[in-house]
Amino acid sequence: MWLESTAPYRPDSSSLDEWRTKTLESELRFRDHRSAYPESRLSGEWWSTPVSGNTLTTTRTRNGIGALELLMEEDSDGGGEARVRPVHVRNSPRVYEISTPQEWANLVERYPLAVPESRRSDWFETTGKYRNWFIPDWAAVAEDYDPAHLGLHGYLTTLGIAISLSDNKRSTLLGGWDPDATFWLDPNVIEIDDEPTLWRHTDERWERT
Repeated sequence: MWLESTAPYRPDSSSLDEWRTKTLESELRFRDHRSAYPESRLSGEWWSTPVSGNTLTTTRTRNGIGALELLMEEDSDGGGEARVRPVHVRNSPRVYEISTPQEWANLVERYPLAVPESRRSDWFETTGKYRNWFIPDWAAVAEDYDPAHLGLHGYLTTLGIAISLSDNKRSTLLGGWDPDATFWLDPNVIEIDDEPTLWRHTDERWERT
């Protein structure tokens, strides 16, 4: 199910290429800033997901809850209303499943994108370490996988920790990913129902209206 937080949209296939371009541009800006102000600890970026690439994100429905994201959204704004849209998956998508830190590390190893400058400050605040940080190049991942899904076990065991890659010279961190969330890298394998349902938060629970 898609928890709709913005006006309805349909991501296009070029959005991940744009995400990669913006990520590399951001990395250069942070590198230039640290070169000019070496003592500065400018806050950078936290996410290791394609959050700015207009990538559709869904969670499953469970036990009368329209979308698990209603209960387990990171950095929730605390809003009392949400519109939830059912989605339909076409054919058999190629899913990358993240259930352990090693599975996240394997993804980064296979599709590495260096981000040591833009993640330097924020990931130091979390891990206490300055590392040669890498995240997945999601545009490259999309060539082999349609969505990537983070299971609950993967969330609990992987989020926010420094994970060394195989050469012990590079590291990665999983950040900004909700439990059970699926990032749909290929918008053509998923169809969104145009009729949303409204959910309201009352008396410490979500109810469908």
